[in-house]
Amino acid sequence: MVKLQALFTGRANGSTSPVCQRRAPGYNERMENELPKRITIDQLAGMMANGFAEMRDQFAALENHLGDVDQHVGNLDARVVGVEKGLKGLSYKVDQLDQKLDQHHQKTKDEHAALTGVVGGMSHTFADHEERLRALEGE
Repeated sequence: MVKLQALFTGRANGSTSPVCQRRAPGYNERMENELPKRITIDQLAGMMANGFAEMRDQFAALENHLGDVDQHVGNLDARVVGVEKGLKGLSYKVDQLDQKLDQHHQKTKDEHAALTGVVGGMSHTFADHEERLRALEGE
């Protein structure tokens, strides 16, 4: 119970001093009443000149960086053009192979048809020959 009372009252072990003390009241008043520093026009002009010089340096660095990026993009463009030329060459070769494949396919079909005709003709001849043999044997 004593611990709860100390928690709510802010006092521990029955002491009369608070656990958390506020800062000195004069601190905030001193900050509010302090006079701002005065800056001369020459000092302000110097600060502006330094700021502009710093910005100019940053823009120069940015321009150099953009130049590097532009150079890298140019190199990538050259590589892409090279790859496209290579792909066109491969496409041409594939087209040639496709034409040769079509020629061989047609030739194979023609040869198969001729072979089928020869074999088919032989089978008819063989069947006729067997019939003639049977007819001769039966006589």
